[in-house]
Amino acid sequence: MPKMTRAGINELARAYAERNECTIVQAETYIRNTLEIMRDSLLQGEGIFYMNNFIIDVVERKEKRGANPNTGEIEMIPAYKTLKIKTGKQLKQDLNAPK
Repeated sequence: MPKMTRAGINELARAYAERNECTIVQAETYIRNTLEIMRDSLLQGEGIFYMNNFIIDVVERKEKRGANPNTGEIEMIPAYKTLKIKTGKQLKQDLNAPK
C-alpha cells in the first residue's frame, strides 16, 4: 500500500501562490480564511457543497450501547454530531482514473 501523504497549509499556500501569481503569505491568508468560513458553516449545522467534487454534511449519531474494551462493561455512548463526506461524481472518476 502506498504511503499516505497530506498537504498542510504551507503546501497548499505554495501551490496556490504558483497558480495564481501571488505571494505565499497572501495565499496562506486566503486559504486560512476559506477554511475558517467552512468551519463556521459546519459549526452552524450547514453542509458544504462543491459541485461534482464533494459534499460535507453535519450528521447526528444517536445514543447507543457499547462495550468498554478494557472492562467489557456495557455503557451508553451519548449522541453526538460528526461529519459525513460524500465524494462527487467527477472527483470519484478522477481518483479512479488509470495512471
